[in-house]
Amino acid sequence: MNAITYLVIEPDGTIEVKTGVLGVKEAQALLASDIEMLDAPEGLRVTIIVGTEGKTRGDNPNWGATRLVRSQLRAGDFVTGRVIIAGVTGPDGDPTSLTVKDEQAIRTTINTK
Repeated sequence: MNAITYLVIEPDGTIEVKTGVLGVKEAQALLASDIEMLDAPEGLRVTIIVGTEGKTRGDNPNWGATRLVRSQLRAGDFVTGRVIIAGVTGPDGDPTSLTVKDEQAIRTTINTK
């Protein structure tokens, strides 16, 4: 597995650019949860990884990530905790590096720092 560049979006709106290996185990460790992949909004070629246990644990809402995936959520639903965004999933099933164009689009969509 190769190192890739990806984003971590915190509930407070902070976006951190990270570089490293990002497989299932790494994503679970980073999110401290089992994980789920959400579909990217139209026009973006990204992999969106969220934790499945955030609401149960009482994690804070992540409004930036919620804006990004709003079309997939039921009315009134929201994303909690940290969210990972990487490039599209490659042929091996692992995410790839995020492109600069997609990173800029994500930053604009979630309207964070």
